[in-house]
Amino acid sequence: MTDKINHKVNAAMESLDGIVPAEPQPFLLTRVNAFLRQRESSANIWQRAAGYIKRPAVAACAVALLLALNIFLFSSSKFSITKESTAKRIASSKDDFAINVTGIYDTENQEP
Repeated sequence: MTDKINHKVNAAMESLDGIVPAEPQPFLLTRVNAFLRQRESSANIWQRAAGYIKRPAVAACAVALLLALNIFLFSSSKFSITKESTAKRIASSKDDFAINVTGIYDTENQEP
């Protein structure tokens, strides 16, 4: 049993003897570089701006700036939550929830 396994392992290892690493043809790198130069030279202002903005450092700074701006605006706003302001808000909206409003789910007959 182990002889069969060893024989198969040796056969698999011997099948790898003639393998050589793949190499690109000499003109491939030249074509890739020419394509990249052509693309950069034909880019308009919006493509260049998008290329600059998508850099990780610029994106991280933009996100940090937006978060700092939001924190500043929320901390400096006049919307402070206190017990008095909560009580005033509840008192001003008490008419919205009237108890004597007839709904479609009332079971008693409203007509005489």
